[in-house]
Amino acid sequence: MNDNLPFPEENSQGLSLPDGNISKSELSETAKTYVTNAIEQGEVDIIEIYVKAKATIELMNEVAKAARFRAEDEVAAAGKEGVKVFGVKAEVASIPTKYSYDHDIGWQDRKEKLDEAKEELNAYQDAMKQAMKYEGVAMEGEIVEPAKVSGGGETIKVTIPKK
Repeated sequence: MNDNLPFPEENSQGLSLPDGNISKSELSETAKTYVTNAIEQGEVDIIEIYVKAKATIELMNEVAKAARFRAEDEVAAAGKEGVKVFGVKAEVASIPTKYSYDHDIGWQDRKEKLDEAKEELNAYQDAMKQAMKYEGVAMEGEIVEPAKVSGGGETIKVTIPKK
């Protein structure tokens, strides 16, 4: 690993950033190799690896936040071409303009109608979910078809305490 990078590493398991230029494919390959080797060697608890990875993401997000303002000044000073570090380009990017409409009466009226339509749609969707448990549900004299499952599943949730 390049000693100039302030990234955590696990020397005993060989986890480090690739030397030289950084690319998503190199990072992906490094991660896959690390996990495969850890499993094959049986020396590391896979849940421990997962929790450490999630904690490292939080750590690096905080490092990025802390460095952002100083880095913004340096990147801005470089102009339109930006700066390249380890093969990664950093450049100033525009943030989309936001607009406020809520001061206009016409907009407020339309928003209210939209909100009412959303409430009606949500009630209909709830009836469709209920219909999944039964052979259909009547809503205001209308038979509602059951909803179809289109996603969902399980994941691992990692909660890192604040202190």
